[in-house]
Amino acid sequence: TSMNATAAGIAPVAALLAGDVLYASFPESLRPRFSPAHAAAPILTSLVLIALPLASSLSIQTMPTLSWRMALACVVLAAGAAWTALSRLPRWSFAFLFLAAILLGRVLDIREPILELGETVGRYEAITLPQLLFYLAGALLLAALFSVWIGRRLRLSAQTDQTFQFGGETLRLFSPPRRAPEMVSTAQLAAVTPEAYSVVVFGDVTGAESPLHTRRGGYFAFRALARIIEEFRPRFAVSLGDLATQATRPAYTRVRKFLRDIPVPLAVTPGNHDVVFRERYNAAHFHALFGPDNVSFRVGSVRFLLLNNAWGAVGEDQITWLEKILHEDTSPFRLVFCHKPLFDPRDDECYAMEVREHAERLHELFRVHSVTAVFSGHIHSLSAHVRDGVTYIVSGGAGSRPVDDEIPYHYLWIDASRSSLTVRALPLSGAARGRPATPLLELHLSPRT
Repeated sequence: TSMNATAAGIAPVAALLAGDVLYASFPESLRPRFSPAHAAAPILTSLVLIALPLASSLSIQTMPTLSWRMALACVVLAAGAAWTALSRLPRWSFAFLFLAAILLGRVLDIREPILELGETVGRYEAITLPQLLFYLAGALLLAALFSVWIGRRLRLSAQTDQTFQFGGETLRLFSPPRRAPEMVSTAQLAAVTPEAYSVVVFGDVTGAESPLHTRRGGYFAFRALARIIEEFRPRFAVSLGDLATQATRPAYTRVRKFLRDIPVPLAVTPGNHDVVFRERYNAAHFHALFGPDNVSFRVGSVRFLLLNNAWGAVGEDQITWLEKILHEDTSPFRLVFCHKPLFDPRDDECYAMEVREHAERLHELFRVHSVTAVFSGHIHSLSAHVRDGVTYIVSGGAGSRPVDDEIPYHYLWIDASRSSLTVRALPLSGAARGRPATPLLELHLSPRT
């Protein structure tokens, strides 16, 4: 019956979503052990769904006979389950796909009445193997066309991956995706030396592309941040990384779509989610959308340095690049932005740069050259501490759920002038029109002597 068929279809979807809930409840340290089984669930589901129409077309007596409509639904669901797993999409996308398949099945569910034993009954024509192969070929063709469409939507400027790239000022301004053909433009600020200006800094918004993403909170927090930037209009914004859920082309297509809500130029330092996929480094998509991942530029009295340490380490060429810039720079204020903090401010945790030797070398470099402050994300929290005259600020709560329930979603607001630099951590909720919320943290930094 229709109810039995619906219940049979809902069962694998419910199992997938229950697996997601259980996986999300595991501690971060245990998740790698369960990742293979978690990723295999949709693949196994898709194999079962393909086996049903295949067995029907081969007339295996122990398997039920399927109509071509039911077989088509199985093929569509199998393709959706495989696509969900291979692209690492939220399982909610598969749930929506299943609901669409149910609606499609109801539309196609038209019985042809025939006269049998004096009664009008319904009868389906069973699927044949050529029909099944035709459906499979159609599904593969649609997947190929979708992949080509994604490729056209996100033009890759970096076909070969490079671990580190260096560049001058590369701030990007994003326009609505429907505007073709170019959707990203480069903004120039270095030629402007304002007396005073403001900058927004935010970190870790993974999950901002969908309100149903398993990375809870990111969507609504990012929309609140976009409204604040729209209202208060800082000169530009800096992201501390983890904009994408993973370093894949579909993920970056979604990133570019939701970044259109940021109405000011944006500079980005990569996070581990932005350049690492399946434990392999892949920065090609990041470079295509945001340009170099090691950037230096000066605006007014402040030198901005964006450093890629998303892999938990830095290269010798990065150290040389930093030494040269800091040695020649005469800016009163020097600010460094990187994703992973050099030190974990918590006494009982260590979620900072994995290669501790590199972290100590960077700290010594910052100490010797009087770096004003180092901003980082990665830890979904808010903290500030001073070590050897260098202020270290961690802010990773612009979308990813904070590890401390007492710390709300937040962002950083920097007010810079020729002789002063003020950093405020502001909650994303509680802002009144024309007036930001009460600061969670406020620092007044002095120019170097």
